[in-house]
Amino acid sequence: MRFLLLIACLIIPYEGFADEAEAKEVNPGEVWILKSTSGNGMMNGGEVLYLMPNNAYETYRSRRFDDWNQFSMVDTRNLVKLRRGYEVEILEGLYQDEIYKVKLLSGNNKGRKYFVITEDLLKKYNLKEEEK
Repeated sequence: MRFLLLIACLIIPYEGFADEAEAKEVNPGEVWILKSTSGNGMMNGGEVLYLMPNNAYETYRSRRFDDWNQFSMVDTRNLVKLRRGYEVEILEGLYQDEIYKVKLLSGNNKGRKYFVITEDLLKKYNLKEEEK
């Protein structure tokens, strides 16, 4: 029994380190490409960028704490819908890097600044490889 407890104590802490090592790091100046598909209409899902940082933060906070009672509704006019292959450039991190300010590099709203939730960025975007 002691032997099993000793093995468990030795193995459990190392699992946490593996997750941290695999986590991607987001740095200003990087370009990320949307890899997931999105539907044509807002009702079909899809990926969005937020016009206002507080809208992105309220959505993040509601997801994290599963507290949708305090959720402030986001007006769809304050969102921009993305298609697969759209590129964004990271400008700066906000709210302890839970939200990033980005510049849209593709589509009709190219050049405008928006906000993205870091969790969405890491799950649904790929870092663009630099061409040599």
